[in-house]
Amino acid sequence: MNSRWYGSIILGEILLGFGIGIESLTSPMYIAEMARPSERGRLVSMYALFMCFGQFFAGIIDGIFADVHEGWRYMFGLASIPGFVMFIGFLFLPETPAWLASDGQFASAVLVLSSIRETEEEVESEITDIRVSLSSEELHEERGTTLMTKVWKMLRHSPTRKALLVGCSLMVMQQFCGPNAVRTFIYGLF
Repeated sequence: MNSRWYGSIILGEILLGFGIGIESLTSPMYIAEMARPSERGRLVSMYALFMCFGQFFAGIIDGIFADVHEGWRYMFGLASIPGFVMFIGFLFLPETPAWLASDGQFASAVLVLSSIRETEEEVESEITDIRVSLSSEELHEERGTTLMTKVWKMLRHSPTRKALLVGCSLMVMQQFCGPNAVRTFIYGLF
């Protein structure tokens, strides 16, 4: 693999990793917040399935460019196209009703819910659920139970701390020996 600057490959991998990490967190959350309660699980599962299909097809495309001179440039270039399309699409998506309500914009939250729900009863039910959830969070904050307090309490709990350590260690090790490592170097191995 020739490159004018080997660091460009590493920098590209890091940037793609951050982008995919952010997308992997925000997309399922957005889908879950915007979907009807009865459809949330199915839609988030479909998201995960389509991510797997996307990785499969990316592997096929990478295989096509594996023997092309400086084909890795095409691989990275083609990887940017879905991200760019997704970014443009995000510009037209409304904020989630839960976020709007947490920002005090209940009228906008109702408007967004009205555009994605079929009946007024669904809208009223979800707005009520959001209000209850927000008032519960406010009650905890009034009692001094902030997010950082909850995090520190969890970290002081030995079983939770051990589970977090094991989980994070497995994620790090998977980057070096799991599917990501195999997918990255498979074309150089065979």
